[in-house]
Amino acid sequence: MEASIAHGILHTALGHQWRRGGRSEEAWNPATDDAVNWVLKESGFDLPSPSEPSRRFKDESAEKIYSEIEGEMREKDQGGVGDEP
Repeated sequence: MEASIAHGILHTALGHQWRRGGRSEEAWNPATDDAVNWVLKESGFDLPSPSEPSRRFKDESAEKIYSEIEGEMREKDQGGVGDEP
């Protein structure tokens, strides 16, 4: 319960809603969640397993994480083009 409350507070404290700009919400939300969850984990909060942050994004900003996630989403979308007979 405390981690959930802290999670919401950190999104606001880190300005995630204002920093999004024109970025895709589909990639921005998981990026900011991972950034917040790293702060919580390193602050000693117990996180439920679905909230466990990705090791590859440790110490990264939401913007950096977003770039990685958005690029992967783009590659996935393009990967299916032309594959069907």
